[in-house]
Amino acid sequence: MSNSPAPASARRLLTAVLTTATLLGLASIVLATAALTYEPSKKENGGKGNPLKPASLTSRNGTPLQESEVFGGNNFTSRGREYQILAKDTRTNCAEAGDGTGLSQALAQHDCTQVIRATVKSADGLWALTIGVADLADSAGATAVDESITDARQARFTIMNPSGIDLNDGRRIFVQHRTEGHYVLYGAIASLGNSPVDGSTPGLTQALDDGEAYLDEALRLHALGRG
Repeated sequence: MSNSPAPASARRLLTAVLTTATLLGLASIVLATAALTYEPSKKENGGKGNPLKPASLTSRNGTPLQESEVFGGNNFTSRGREYQILAKDTRTNCAEAGDGTGLSQALAQHDCTQVIRATVKSADGLWALTIGVADLADSAGATAVDESITDARQARFTIMNPSGIDLNDGRRIFVQHRTEGHYVLYGAIASLGNSPVDGSTPGLTQALDDGEAYLDEALRLHALGRG
């Protein structure tokens, strides 16, 4: 199956039937899986991250990022909004944090050593999202993994169920991802109510950007040796 390449900053949508649409001059690709609908959005590399010395992020060196550096408590605040941590873990088999042979092969090929992730709930109770950091050997490997996320049946990071909540019950899920040095940052979000799940929903994009800003800060502190 082939499709037209989209710009790096384009939002690519995954739905049950493959269609191609143009919105504001950006190509969006819509594909599907049998039960879950994943809509990945690729952001420009570097996104809105805090400035970091390039040498601290280009390749893996020094002390590995620790789960306690990223998700040390039971909640966190990002950009003035509080998020409750419902579940967290570290996967040294990075493929377990995603789905599809395309992603698993890219993670293995580029020496992914861990994915640190947590599922959190927004303060308004409307959104649950899994935010995570995949640790690759170098920035080229991170880019390759990021580029592998193209088709819901081939590659995607997935949402992690917390205890007592099934987020993988067929509900629509939106995924945002980008690189930061030798890391891939991602967020997979689902509605806990009836809010529409697409890239134009303000609450959805706000929660994803809050999660991204929080991960950026964790990486900044780690790079400075203050994690």
